[in-house]
Amino acid sequence: MTASVTPLPPGDTTRSEGGLDEVLAIRHSDPVLVRQPGSTSGYPLSLYDKRDRLRSGGWLMTGAGGRAELFWPLEGGNIKLVGNSAVIVGERSADEPAAWMREVSYARVLINQGDRIGLPSGALLYGDADGLSGPFVIESRRGNVLRLVNQSPGTAYVDYRDTTLAVGPGQSLDLPRLEAGTAPIERLPNQRTVEFAGLTAQLEGGARVLSSDEDRALVQADENGLLQALGLEIQLHLTGPLSLSGLHSPAADPK
Repeated sequence: MTASVTPLPPGDTTRSEGGLDEVLAIRHSDPVLVRQPGSTSGYPLSLYDKRDRLRSGGWLMTGAGGRAELFWPLEGGNIKLVGNSAVIVGERSADEPAAWMREVSYARVLINQGDRIGLPSGALLYGDADGLSGPFVIESRRGNVLRLVNQSPGTAYVDYRDTTLAVGPGQSLDLPRLEAGTAPIERLPNQRTVEFAGLTAQLEGGARVLSSDEDRALVQADENGLLQALGLEIQLHLTGPLSLSGLHSPAADPK
């Protein structure tokens, strides 16, 4: 196979050379691989050598039929993986999530107080307990969807693009994995907020609201502007007004 890019991009080896956080990787059943930070390859955990230490930037990977656990020994939090999954250890002192899930087939998570767990495609999961939060079950579904099931007595929260979703005890939530990513969108200080029909939109630049009520809002751009709502970003140009309405309201001519 001929490389389409020369030289090849550096890949994940430059993400981290290892931080201060250290966790324990435990093999429960094959296949399980670990990759130390800065390394370009991993190695398996065997039946007679089933534990290893991982610092920030290290990987824990399981294949089909594999079972493994990432464990924070001082606090008690853990991530149990089943099937094709991959997790990177984060550096909490650098305000990173405790771990990033790069891929997941099935996982059961207990989150330490104040920690966040990065989900595939970028959304952030955390709990509300004073100590450990969870367990939370995360599994891949058909249609490129993640399902989050809250099996704890507390509430789970997910920062998903421009919104925070709350999942109560016993509830489940399906999260689409978008090509644009689902990482939280940073709100700029010059953004203005418009509320209508129970929804919240953010305006930036030359966008302004012509009129709004509980069902609908009309937005006009006097110069290039940006609108963020329901996880979408809409570029506004010098055209006619944009009509925004709730899902229960019929579309209307903005004129």
